[in-house]
Amino acid sequence: MKEPQRVSNFTFFSDGTDQGEKLPDRIFGALWLISLGSVFFMNTTGMLPWSIWGAVFMVFFRLWPLFLIGAGVSIIAGNSIPAKIVTGLLWYLVFVVIFFFCSNRSQ
Repeated sequence: MKEPQRVSNFTFFSDGTDQGEKLPDRIFGALWLISLGSVFFMNTTGMLPWSIWGAVFMVFFRLWPLFLIGAGVSIIAGNSIPAKIVTGLLWYLVFVVIFFFCSNRSQ
């Protein structure tokens, strides 16, 4: 059995892998990449028009205070795994709603 070594706040095994303390970060990072790749795939296949990106950026520029509010909520929620999961899901939901709102506006 591998012997874990304690380095700062993470426990690493001798082969350099961690025990999954950053699992929520990896899951949400993977979700973002899958979502972005899906959108680009739909753009290149003609399922979504490329003009959607202009609408998305305009909505982001209008709602920039929402990002400050979300960052504050993330800081208050702390670094616990349940808090990261909830705030990550909320951020993901906000971006999905904005994107679909923009896709309906651009058509």
